[in-house]
Amino acid sequence: MISQSRGMTLVEVMVATTLFSMIMLATVTALRTFAMTYDRVRQEANKTSQIREGDRFIRQALQDAVNADGLFEGSSSTLHWVAPVDRAGAAAGLQHIQLLVRDEQLLVSFAPLRASLEAPDWGQVAPDFPLLKDLENLAFSYQAEPLGEWSSRFEPTDESTNSLPWAVKLELVLAGKGWPPIVVCLEQFRLSK
Repeated sequence: MISQSRGMTLVEVMVATTLFSMIMLATVTALRTFAMTYDRVRQEANKTSQIREGDRFIRQALQDAVNADGLFEGSSSTLHWVAPVDRAGAAAGLQHIQLLVRDEQLLVSFAPLRASLEAPDWGQVAPDFPLLKDLENLAFSYQAEPLGEWSSRFEPTDESTNSLPWAVKLELVLAGKGWPPIVVCLEQFRLSK
């Protein structure tokens, strides 16, 4: 008896190998695309988390700002105020807090409030802490009264019983992306001196 089984022809082997190669190429390409997408999403989530943490700190510290003469200064590039700090590194209690930009970072600086109201000694208690990185542009604006115009500087008027603005706005661009402005309303904390 002669066996009728016969093997695969060379053409059949070539077709099967080509199909298998195409399926593997599509699978590898899909996995690489998935990995790159996952990395991009993770990077964006980290940036968003960084902004959210910075936003939370800035809002809390500004809402706790002390309403007294000479304890709040605002320009278009820096912001300085006094507020109680629960604990930030070694800084705790009433602290001078300053937001400034250096080396494409939004830094927060602390200095203890002294009874003599002398100039703050920045970095004495805690080193400057970067709140946001990859910062391309930052602008502070201030609204002295509700529905008032936004200004790049805040200077309280002599008639005002408040040394704090009604609201503070931060506009920032991080890594080429403009983010929604951070607006902190201080109205409910503007107690009379």
